[in-house]
Amino acid sequence: MVVLGLIEALEDSIMTFAMIWLGGILLCAAPYLWALYRAARETARPLPSREPPQRTK
Repeated sequence: MVVLGLIEALEDSIMTFAMIWLGGILLCAAPYLWALYRAARETARPLPSREPPQRTK
């Protein structure tokens, strides 16, 4: 019973700590995730053709 009471008392502070910890990790990883996203978008784009477009008269 005492252990359950202790867990109940610490549950809020543990959850708060976990949320702050995960938020910090996310903030640190954000620039790297953004760079990966940009690189994936760049490689997914079709390459522009090198030959000039044909003019119609």
